[in-house]
Amino acid sequence: DVDSDIAVTANNIILSGPDSANYQMNPVSGLSADITPLTLDLKATAIDKNFDGTTEATNLVTLTAQNVVAGDEVTFTFTADFSDPSVGTGKYIGVEVSALGGTDAFNYAIPAPNFFGDSTATFANILRAMLTVNIINTPTKVYDGNNLISLTTTDYEVIGLAAGESVTINQTEGTFDSEDVLSATSISALLAFANFEPASGTLLSSYILPTEATGAGAITPLALTGSIADSGSTYGDALVTGAVTLDN
Repeated sequence: DVDSDIAVTANNIILSGPDSANYQMNPVSGLSADITPLTLDLKATAIDKNFDGTTEATNLVTLTAQNVVAGDEVTFTFTADFSDPSVGTGKYIGVEVSALGGTDAFNYAIPAPNFFGDSTATFANILRAMLTVNIINTPTKVYDGNNLISLTTTDYEVIGLAAGESVTINQTEGTFDSEDVLSATSISALLAFANFEPASGTLLSSYILPTEATGAGAITPLALTGSIADSGSTYGDALVTGAVTLDN
């Protein structure tokens, strides 16, 4: 184990040379030496992650040491971060080891920081995150004989955005699955790139944008209004049918 000023005795010293057979070397005692910690040869690997607006990568990294002596137990406490949070391929991940653990940790040393101040490093990708757009609040219209409905920005919710980011949906045209009151239960709206309005600091390039939004909707019955034409009957005679006129 690692220590300083360790007593050393030299045994089984082998002599060489043409006259070595004429001599015998006795064990040498009174020597001392130091055993210094072995600097770990660390190797990090990482899996990709979807964009989340952060550089956090600790849970993505697997860290191993290539030169731990067989039978020794050494563990690591470390953090890992991408160089920046943006979407990209082959992005640098710095791994910083803050402590060693395990029963044999004292025999080992953490490597000196590299150029970027990290114990070791690896590379991985930050991929675009998938967004989902839902139609919410059950938009409703009165029956008008067609399956179209006008939508507003408050009729949508966007799922999958990174914390602090925001996108508004400006698509105003929606379509019911039926034009009839009893069978109209859902609404769909087609989405193009221009229908996504990102807030300041939000990049649409960080996301995979959906091409459709769906959600529940309803068509309510049209209340009829009108009038009945004046008509009269004489007592004892057959009733005269009056004419009904509908306004809508």
